[in-house]
Order: sequence, then C-alpha cells, then structure tokens
Amino acid sequence: MSGALIPAGLLPAGLADLFEGLFGASWRGVSFHMPDARHEVGRRVVRIFFPGRDATAHEDLGAHDGTISVSGLILGDDYARRARAMEAAFREPGPGTLVHPWLGELEVVLARPATISFSERELRVARFEAQFEPWVERATAPLDTLGQVLAEIDSLKAEARALLRRVLAPLLLPLAAIGAVNSYANEARSLWTGLLSGGRGAGAILTLLPGTALPGLSAVGGLPIDEAYGDAVTDALQAVPDGISAAAVAGDAPAIGPAAEAASIGTVATVDPVAATDILLSALDGLGLSAANPAPGPALALVGRAQALAAAVGTATGISYETRQDAVAWRARIDGALAALAGSAASVASAASGGQTSAGPGAMWRAVTDLRAAWARDMNERIGRLPSLERIAPPRAVPLWLLAQHIAGADPGRVVSQYEDLVRRNRLRHPAILDAGVALDVLRQ
Repeated sequence: MSGALIPAGLLPAGLADLFEGLFGASWRGVSFHMPDARHEVGRRVVRIFFPGRDATAHEDLGAHDGTISVSGLILGDDYARRARAMEAAFREPGPGTLVHPWLGELEVVLARPATISFSERELRVARFEAQFEPWVERATAPLDTLGQVLAEIDSLKAEARALLRRVLAPLLLPLAAIGAVNSYANEARSLWTGLLSGGRGAGAILTLLPGTALPGLSAVGGLPIDEAYGDAVTDALQAVPDGISAAAVAGDAPAIGPAAEAASIGTVATVDPVAATDILLSALDGLGLSAANPAPGPALALVGRAQALAAAVGTATGISYETRQDAVAWRARIDGALAALAGSAASVASAASGGQTSAGPGAMWRAVTDLRAAWARDMNERIGRLPSLERIAPPRAVPLWLLAQHIAGADPGRVVSQYEDLVRRNRLRHPAILDAGVALDVLRQ
C-alpha cells in the first residue's frame, strides 16, 4: 500500500511528519484523508424459524456487498471551508464517485446521514463518519423508442437555435459576419431549389412546401440586426427542411377552418418518405461547404446540416420497411450521417475554444450523439419485427406456382400473394417454368 500514501508535500505545513501514514481519498471531488475504513462483504443469508421446533433453516439470497464505512479527516488551515464543501457533497442527491485508497474509484450512494464533528482539542482538523452503499443502476428498456427519437430531434433543433443565437449576437457581429450569413442563406436557397427541381417526389414536395420557405432564405439579407436576429436566421434556414419533412408525414386537415378550405377537409396529401429523406440527406454535403470559411461560417454549416439531418431522421421514422435488410441499410445510412455530424460538431467546438470543448458546439455534439443512440434503439426494435429476405435456388426446373406453394405452406390463401410477390420482387418475365439453379429473393408472407 505504500503507493497509495499521500506525498508529504501534499499535506498542510507542519502535518507531514505527524500524519505521514494517511491515505488520500475524495467524495464527489472533495478531498479528505482516510486513516480507517471498513466494508461489509459476504452472502445474504436469511435464518428461518419454525414454531414448535428448535431446528432452524437458512436461505441463501445471493452475494452481499454491504456498506462501506469511512472515518475521514479534513486537515489544514482551511478545514472549516472544506468541511462545508463536504457537507454540501453529502446533501447532493443521487450516486456519486468515492475515491477509496484501497478499493479504488467506486460509484456509491450515501446509505444514511453522515456526521461531521469539530473539537477544540483538535484545531485545523474536522472529522466525519459516513456509510456508503455500492450503486447499481437498474437497466430499464425504453418503451416508446419512437417518442425518444422525436424528443431528441427537438433537442437537436433547440441546440442549433441556441448556437446561432450565441454566434449571431448583435454586439459581437461585424459587418463581414452579416455578409457571410446572407451569402450562406443564398447558397442554401440555390441548393434546395436544385434538389427540388427534379428527382422522385421533388415536384410533390415543392407543391406542398410553404410558399414563404424558399423566399425566406433570400429575405435574410433584409432582417433587422437586433436581439431576435439569431432566431430569425434560424427560422429561415429551418423552414425548408421542416417543410420537406412535413410533406412526407401523413396527417388530417383541420376540421374547422375558413369556408374556402371546406372542400379540402380530409387527408392532407403526402409524398413518399423515402424520396423526402433522400432529398434531405443529399443536401448535407452542400450545406456544409461553408465550414472552411471564417466565422460564423463553421457554425452556419453545422446548424444547416443539423437542421437537415434532424428533419431526415424525423422523415425516416415514417418509412415502411418491407424486409429486415432494407431497415438495416437505412439504419446504417442515417447512423453514418449522424456520426459525421457529431465529428463536425466536435471539430467546431475544439477550433472555437483552442482545443477545449466549447459550450455551443459541444452541446450540439451531445444532442447529436443522444439522437444517434435513440435512432439505433428505435431501429433495432423495428428490425426485430421484420421478416428477413431469403435466397432460394431450386435444384431443377420447376413451375413458380409449385415454388410458391412450397413456401406458403398448407394455407391456400397465401399461395397467390406469395406467387405475385415472387414475380414482382425478382422481375420474372416468364414465371411459368424456372430454370435450374436460378436464385430467387424470397420474402415469406
């Protein structure tokens, strides 16, 4: 244990010789010395008594990691201040870190109220007695995984807004920065216009997009430079990705509205969420081009990508996956985009603070990683309920009807749907007789 001894130079002046055998320890970061410690260990054995009998029985209920009793000393001229800090540490709720000179670093919780004592016979010394219990966090599986994804999406959007609010504060905003914001907004409009001018589902998305979304990006140059400037820029940048995501989410029109809208009451027209998600993911590279420019270019690029990716994740939750392989591919694609965004947030945070984690980009990094974890949990839950795509190669030439009946089993009602799925999935032009050795993708109905 000689390696755990506190070096003499770390003890208060005049106490090094007197307390050279003390071991260093800390509770919630408050340091103290621990000359004595003990802890309980063994088995949880319950003794059972029976009426009218002298014999007893013992029931073993498992391992027992009992209380860790600590007798601590706080030494030095500032012992009263450090005792108050220890008092505050004892009052904090939840588990904390106990650095034990013999047992190492432990996650524990205070088992019962501690006692701190002072004595006129021991100046510059405060004593305390505390009992801790090992903390074991109960793992609870999240029930509403989709709700967690949506909550983390909102959290990421909120952190993006907070970052731009901090970066675009009027008192710290030079004219060059205002020009950079206007330039980025115009580049974003050109990018979104190009993506929505062609491709699958782009026309329907453009029709359902709010009329002020794209023009709002051009209007950024006319925004007043006041306290609301950062929020106004955030709203303008976020309007297009949110509009694309909303176009792919099914919903009902309001039952109450102007008379001119009465004829349109019913289900709101939507587009394929796969097409909308593809467009949002395709915009990530273009929205990140300003990352190499001077400030506030990196923050604008980070926020623009975060807004588009948050909308893409929300839209991807509405995709109906047919097979487990489809869901796995989408999970990997979104996860890769989130990992890249987290790396960008870490780089921006480090560059903005000279190697230290900056508050704004650092908070965005945490939000992205939380969203990434929630997305993985939700997709794993969905993947487990999906059928897996199989490949079957008949050993000899057989009619497709016979293969469909073999796959569908004894239920005649499933044979027709299985046959049609085989034709569609494998694009068979002549399904009457299959050649020997031809591999087919099969999804069991």
